[in-house]
Amino acid sequence: MNKSNRSKATRKTVFAAGGILFFAFLAAVYTFGSPLPALQNALQNIVSEKSLTCPDCNLIVISLTNTRKDHIGLYGYERDTTPNIDEFFKSSLVFENAFSPASWTLPDAASFFTSLFPFSHGVMYRTQKAAVSNAILTLPEILRENGYATAAFTGGGDYNARYGLAQGFDTYIDESSYADFGILFSPPHFARRDAYLPMEELIPLAIDWLKDNKEKKKFLFLQGFDTHCPFTPRAPFDKKFGDAYLQSTADFSNCLWTFTPTDPIYENGERYWPLTSWYASKGKKDVNITDDDAARMVDLYDGEIAQADENLAALFAAIRKLGLEKNSIIIFTAEHGDLFGEHGRFMRGGPLRGTFYDQVLNIPFLVKHPNIKKIVRTDALAQTVDFLPTLLEMLGLADADAELRQGKSVLPALREKNAEEVNEYVYAGSLYKAVNNEFFSGESVVEMVRNKEWKLIKEIIYAEKSGEKISETYELYNVANDPKEIQNLYAEGNDIAQSLLKKLAEWEEKVKR
Repeated sequence: MNKSNRSKATRKTVFAAGGILFFAFLAAVYTFGSPLPALQNALQNIVSEKSLTCPDCNLIVISLTNTRKDHIGLYGYERDTTPNIDEFFKSSLVFENAFSPASWTLPDAASFFTSLFPFSHGVMYRTQKAAVSNAILTLPEILRENGYATAAFTGGGDYNARYGLAQGFDTYIDESSYADFGILFSPPHFARRDAYLPMEELIPLAIDWLKDNKEKKKFLFLQGFDTHCPFTPRAPFDKKFGDAYLQSTADFSNCLWTFTPTDPIYENGERYWPLTSWYASKGKKDVNITDDDAARMVDLYDGEIAQADENLAALFAAIRKLGLEKNSIIIFTAEHGDLFGEHGRFMRGGPLRGTFYDQVLNIPFLVKHPNIKKIVRTDALAQTVDFLPTLLEMLGLADADAELRQGKSVLPALREKNAEEVNEYVYAGSLYKAVNNEFFSGESVVEMVRNKEWKLIKEIIYAEKSGEKISETYELYNVANDPKEIQNLYAEGNDIAQSLLKKLAEWEEKVKR
């Protein structure tokens, strides 16, 4: 059956709203700081006795790319970076263990819209041929087939429509289509991020679209790179956190990357981190940054998050004013996080898009639902490929391509008594080929398999011209006892490592096409 026919076959299915008691939901969720035995009575009224399905609900997804989960208040961050996000999502389902399939935006975005891992959808590096296939229904296509008005307001870049991510959207805004709205970029906000559109430019457009489609079922996707380097928040956010700016002299209008793992070096009694500085208009150069510079980088990054949070306040206010909280599922997430010296790396530069550590892959995923009345946390393992089937089940919609999806709805793990994990393991993996890249050449394959106790990372690097294998490395971490992944326990013959390698090989066989 071709895509057109399968699209017509996509039908709306309304699931029974009653009959699923919230007592069953308690088996897998808990409130922050509360022991599980005390939950049975304390959480009875958090969610109504309706199921988590919400037929005819709107869907709003906000993705603040590059935002680390552990720099958000709802996830326990001590700095006041996200007061508006924390307030708006205070009555929400909070996923503690949601994982991306890759460490950068393009493959992650394609996985979100298709429920396919990067090895299967093939959108893994920036070339003219890299695009989501027309042969599979995407999330916005399914929603449009079911009567939804659909719109995406993106920062462009890896969300440029040429990568096939615009399929199913009635309105799709990236850096190429933005001018069609008759609005010019307002420097310096646009100029400071090359081709990326800042959320403060996009949010008014998104609000207008919500108002124009007030009477329709709708899917809004809003994405921004506001917390992506270079870290240059405007006042007062540039000095909101800490006083490291007093000692730092680094140029943060550049992106500062490590492209191979590095240890700090010592020179004349000073400690430095050797990095590569990059900005499109200035090219690249090697720089050394001090510990004060590194602290300043985190201060500015947190300032970027706080600035984006302030910009989102207008969207949250519009959602409330339009009454959309009552009939909408609203998501906050990010495609990936970033590194600030952990594992000897800054940003996610290397080698060749490696950096499959939890600071990068363990993403925020907040779900505001009309039937969730207080904050509810789940430690169920989830992954980006699970979001499409989970959201479709919440909306009560069938999927004509269900048999092709590689993710699963995680709702059974949340609402069924004594439910087993939907995912015993989560996976990540992607091929990265350097295309017109001035920083490095060659090709790499990086993969990860993880459960709640153990995690294994496998990385292979190949030469650009010969294809010869240059290196093959492994890392094994007991993440239950070593959540920062400091002690690499990998050794050949290690039973746990071999077991995880077997799981990884089984997954590879399913997803590599």
